[in-house]
Amino acid sequence: MISTPLHIGDSIIMTIYFPDKVSKLKLFYHGMEVNTLFGTQICYCYKPEAKVGRFFKSEDVITFWFSADESYIPVRVHMNLVIGAITDHMTEYKNGN
Repeated sequence: MISTPLHIGDSIIMTIYFPDKVSKLKLFYHGMEVNTLFGTQICYCYKPEAKVGRFFKSEDVITFWFSADESYIPVRVHMNLVIGAITDHMTEYKNGN
């Protein structure tokens, strides 16, 4: 959860777990936005550092949206690839209470 006010261009470090290693990913904050399958959801929008090459045609190719509440749930991911684009939406949720 984010405990300090965010400003566009601020960055956070996220830990990513792979089967054979743990990596760090730097994400840059791009504001609050998103419309989901469940209506308008206020979300933090982040774009990570990406390396141009085999999969990505520019550095600005992946966007993540996380819910702007205490759960910080990934709501949407969008990737522009060399061969096209992929968008993934959260399609289901239920209250854990």
